[in-house]
Amino acid sequence: MGRQLRVQRPPIRNISDLRDHCLNMWYNLSPVIYQGLVGSMQRRVEAVLHAKAIGERKKLKKASTCSKRLRAKTPH
Repeated sequence: MGRQLRVQRPPIRNISDLRDHCLNMWYNLSPVIYQGLVGSMQRRVEAVLHAKAIGERKKLKKASTCSKRLRAKTPH
């Protein structure tokens, strides 16, 4: 869709035109495109969940490192 929008003639001038063109392209997608999107959905969701889990682990590791540094600096 992005490529189709970039080569659109005349160029899109406002948000309303952009919306209309996007909806027109969406409603005219071929069934093959829909099947590909649906078929890839599980992989895409798994990738998002995996990336989110990695981000959470990094946050936990950083918080743990910070708390260790604070404890080391705090006199007992």
